[in-house]
Amino acid sequence: MRDPHVVDLTYTLSSSPDVSFNNPPTVEFDTPIARFVLHDGIVTATMSEHFADLADARAAIEDTLRAWELRSAISSNVGRIRFVYKGNTTIDRAPPAAGKPQHLLVEGMDTLNVSDFAAVHLSAANYPDPPVDFVRTPEVEALCNRWVRQREGREPLLTCSYFILTVLERKFNGRREAARMLSVSESVLDQLGRLVSLHGDDAKARKAPLVPQPLTTQHEEWIQAVIPELIRRVAGLSLGPPARALTMADLPNLY
Repeated sequence: MRDPHVVDLTYTLSSSPDVSFNNPPTVEFDTPIARFVLHDGIVTATMSEHFADLADARAAIEDTLRAWELRSAISSNVGRIRFVYKGNTTIDRAPPAAGKPQHLLVEGMDTLNVSDFAAVHLSAANYPDPPVDFVRTPEVEALCNRWVRQREGREPLLTCSYFILTVLERKFNGRREAARMLSVSESVLDQLGRLVSLHGDDAKARKAPLVPQPLTTQHEEWIQAVIPELIRRVAGLSLGPPARALTMADLPNLY
């Protein structure tokens, strides 16, 4: 009886045509399922667990790759990336004839539409950080997608940020508990609440203020730093509490 085993899977890293990686160092990390190595634009995932079925192996690996894509989309300066399936190495651990295991190499290539990438030229010295602190869940994916819409100019900053803050407050039954669970100073969430509720003009405000308070460049930079960090902390909760607290001192100067 045949005993197929998926040894590894390979994927091509794709990004905007206007983003290039300038000889970045190799990225390597392990999960319980596989060892991932990103080198020269190719990810090789060498399986640590046994998978007889290619579809099951791909589903397991691509969950980590999708987390990597989401983490890059909200955190890195290269924006969105995609990992496109290239092929796999499969062996038969019970070959019909004596000798070395028979290799069953299956190659394939998914299609990729890059028309939705942002056209901003950038030469990056490093690949986006791997998702060692980032677990994809439907909730995390929804928060990331909302933030990406804002980064791409398809949603106002204050509207998006207010939505994310209220999601966290609802998830943790209030702002104080959200701050505790995410190891974030309450002053950070309070400041975020003030900015998204009270600032902005007719073009940027979430709601019409009684007394308009302009949203400055410093305010925008501060929010742009806070929201991805909050999402990353939500995405890492299942891995344990954050290693260090986030305080106002860790963030850009507001004034």
